[in-house]
Amino acid sequence: MIETFHRYNAFIDESMQERHGLKVTSVGAYVGTFDRWLKFEEEWYGILKSFEIPLDGKPEHTLPFFHMTDFLARQKQFANDWSDNRRDQFMERLTMTISEHTIVGVSVSVNDAEFERVLPPDAHGFWREPYFFCVWGALQSLSIMERISRNLIGTS
Repeated sequence: MIETFHRYNAFIDESMQERHGLKVTSVGAYVGTFDRWLKFEEEWYGILKSFEIPLDGKPEHTLPFFHMTDFLARQKQFANDWSDNRRDQFMERLTMTISEHTIVGVSVSVNDAEFERVLPPDAHGFWREPYFFCVWGALQSLSIMERISRNLIGTS
């Protein structure tokens, strides 16, 4: 949880993808109020249920879940015969639910090879790896947005 001017909850997730010899690290974050997160989760799981997303068979997973990587690759729970139209409807429902229940979302991505190439050698010890740089970037973006919103509403 991130505490700023008001109490908000943040959901932060990472993705590390390697394709065509290129590795990219990303961190995304959404911020919302606690009550809106509860409503979001209820609607999110309702969408997964209404589209009959199966469980993955692991005993510890008692609810269906969504991974964009699996959806795009049509693998695991998304190895199905859905038409492109059904896939579009599913994605539209998920993204509308996100936008209706969160305040703001940010994402930071870096090309890992460029990160290593451009970053000065003395900074490598500080950041250690692209993941930590992305986490810092996402949190910094949220912090800047929070300061801007305070200035807009006239509080300090």
